[in-house]
Amino acid sequence: MSSNACPHLNQQCHLFDVISPGESAGICHVLLPEKGFIRPGMLIAGTDSHSCTYGAFGAFSTGVGTTDMANIFAMGDMWIRVPTTLVFELSGTLPLHISAKDIMLFLLGQIGCNGATGKVIEFRGSILEQLSIDERMTLANMSVECGAICGLIAQDEVTREYVSDRTQLNFDDITADPDAEYEKVYKFNLSNLEPQVARPPKPDRVVSIRQLEDVPITKAFIGSCTGGKLHDLAEAAKVLNGRKVAPSVSLFIVPASAEIRQKALQLGYLDIFEQSGAKVLKSGCGACINAGIGVLDREEIGVYATNRNFKGRSGDPTGKNYLASPRVVSISAVKGKISDRLT
Repeated sequence: MSSNACPHLNQQCHLFDVISPGESAGICHVLLPEKGFIRPGMLIAGTDSHSCTYGAFGAFSTGVGTTDMANIFAMGDMWIRVPTTLVFELSGTLPLHISAKDIMLFLLGQIGCNGATGKVIEFRGSILEQLSIDERMTLANMSVECGAICGLIAQDEVTREYVSDRTQLNFDDITADPDAEYEKVYKFNLSNLEPQVARPPKPDRVVSIRQLEDVPITKAFIGSCTGGKLHDLAEAAKVLNGRKVAPSVSLFIVPASAEIRQKALQLGYLDIFEQSGAKVLKSGCGACINAGIGVLDREEIGVYATNRNFKGRSGDPTGKNYLASPRVVSISAVKGKISDRLT
């Protein structure tokens, strides 16, 4: 919603309806960038906490309540106090098979779920140059798990190319002022980062997978606005190609949008998933929000490539949900326990 909206003018709303019986166009946090609605320099408000995902495109984007959104539609404005900013300087060379999900879980383990409450996280450093847009979206998306209202990544050529391919509208490059003040600057060299896992019942109960006890699983889930992007499905396909899901495990894979599903089909990923024994579900939030197929049953243990593992978040309150990257979830589904090793 633009800041110059007027209650007497057409609000130019777009409805993304079902595209076939039971099939939605996708999850909004992935769908809106796909459709060219997100551009650098925008101020965006959405009635979901993971609206912070759009910070990956150099936009200030945050979640608001339904009352605030009603005011935006009616009056064309919103009240927001300028937040303080934390800088995460991420340097080094990312090890093979380490993903943005591992990075974000590591950062959660460092500062906790309340470490950035009410603040902005600005991501910087050489690591960002090594990340695709999909991976940058994961960083911005999970900033709210640290309590942040926005996870911000300044636009570069990767951003400009992605956005320009999806919209003809102009956009502004927004960068920090040379004299900008920050509450704190965290510096992390990630050259030796290992796969990370969050134990239940909080996303910040993070350990290296080497420190994790033996955890047999019966459910595995790759999907959501965090783990259902094309890059995430590609990582799963690399693992599952020529392999079978363990008989004791149900693996569910949910493309985050219809466009991603179509691309995954064209690239052969869906065939790989089917041959492995995984179940590919229709696009949507699904088990991430305790709905539909893939939720944990009573006393069940699962590993999910989603963003939250609070008690009852993804199924029965007695179930235990571990968080990990799509690659680790895929390997775990094959091994029957949480693991990052195929041999």
